[in-house]
Amino acid sequence: MAEAEKKTETAKKAPAPKKAPAKKVEPKASVVIEYAGSQILAKDVLDAATKAFKAANKGVTIKTIEVYVKPEENVAYYVVNGEGSEDYKVSL
Repeated sequence: MAEAEKKTETAKKAPAPKKAPAKKVEPKASVVIEYAGSQILAKDVLDAATKAFKAANKGVTIKTIEVYVKPEENVAYYVVNGEGSEDYKVSL
């Protein structure tokens, strides 16, 4: 019986397994711009601006990009790495 008692004591002393911390789940989010009966996702505008810049400026790394949506003109202007141009625009 001494062996059974040792097993019981060992089982009592063993730490309980730790639970993994719950992972923080970010909600799915989207920004939709509505104007003149049309809808466009802000992500799509950003993607179009990024693609247009890369096509016109091969080899330039985008460190920052800012997009300014002007629904009344049906365009979005963008500034890349702090530099803008009248040519830096995409149609909505």
